[in-house]
Amino acid sequence: MNQRCVFSYLLALATVTSVLIYGLNLPTLVTGNVKLVKEYYYENYMSSFLLDVVLIAIYLGIAYMVSDFLKISSFVGEWMIVLLGTLLISGGFYLYFLSRPQTNMFFSRWFHSVKFKAVIYDMILVSSVFVVKKVLDQKLE
Repeated sequence: MNQRCVFSYLLALATVTSVLIYGLNLPTLVTGNVKLVKEYYYENYMSSFLLDVVLIAIYLGIAYMVSDFLKISSFVGEWMIVLLGTLLISGGFYLYFLSRPQTNMFFSRWFHSVKFKAVIYDMILVSSVFVVKKVLDQKLE
C-alpha cells in the first residue's frame, strides 16, 4: 500500500465522517438510536474514529482482494463487492451478537438495539468511504 492510497483513504474517511456522521447525523437517521450514537461518536469520538479507521480499512481491504481475485475493475463492480462484503461481514456480526444475550459491550448493545439497521448503516458508511476514496484517487493521479 503506497502513501497516496493511505492519504486518500484517511482523507475520504475524514470527509465522510465530517459530512455524513457529524453534519447530517446519518447514524441517528438510519438507526434512530440517539443514545448509542452519542456514546460512540460524541462521548468516545477519538477512540471511535481510530476504530473506524481500522474496521473500514479491513472491510475495504477484503473487498479489494475479492475484486482482484474475481478480476473486477469497474467502479460499479467494485462498489457492488464493497456493498456485498459489508453486508456479509456486518451481517455476520449482527447474527453473532443477536445469537447471544446482550452484554454491556457497545457492539452487543448496538446490534440488540438497532437490529439490521446497523448493517444498513455500515453498508452506507463503508460504501461512502469507498466512493470518496475512488474520487480522490482519480484526482491525485
